[in-house]
Amino acid sequence: MKKMVGLVIGTVVSVGVLAAPVTVTYSTGPVVGLFLDSSYTTPVPSGSYAELIVLTSATYDHDQFASYVVLTTCGYGTPYNLDHFYVGTSATGSTTFGDGKVGIKWLNTQYDTSYYIAIRFYNNPDKNYATAYGVMTPYKLTKSGSTDGNPTTESKTYSAPTYLYWTQYPHTPIPEPASLALVGLGGLALVLRRKMRKEA
Repeated sequence: MKKMVGLVIGTVVSVGVLAAPVTVTYSTGPVVGLFLDSSYTTPVPSGSYAELIVLTSATYDHDQFASYVVLTTCGYGTPYNLDHFYVGTSATGSTTFGDGKVGIKWLNTQYDTSYYIAIRFYNNPDKNYATAYGVMTPYKLTKSGSTDGNPTTESKTYSAPTYLYWTQYPHTPIPEPASLALVGLGGLALVLRRKMRKEA
């Protein structure tokens, strides 16, 4: 799978504080990089669901989907309290970034440089209704979440057309609670019906 991504890493250190969190900015950059097809002709629409995950290795394993931690301290500035964001929104919070582009900031307060992060994006505005998803190349953190010292900035950019992503992995939608309740009631009704037949 070809891939495209651009990133900018920066640290934010409060005056007088020795240990501070790191603000990580992760973005596809100004060029379309997320697609719905392997021919890279249909960009992922703006408004599609995306999330930032943390990994323990540089390799994403589709068969261990549930083993990745979804980061919940994302945002576009203070407060960093989002667990998801949307394609078409840039890391500055602008919603006019365009189809196939995405950016987000993450406040790292605990992960060191042995971890990796990656954006996982879906083909639906609601992850629970998506049928496929894609994962951008995992990026190894260069700053620990408790970085000491003065603020520093690091950047790394991947350029198209070498780096492109598409929703390669199938995704089984998770029914909403109301749907699960209906399924449960239906099963209970069948059990009761059989029991009543046996008693009759």
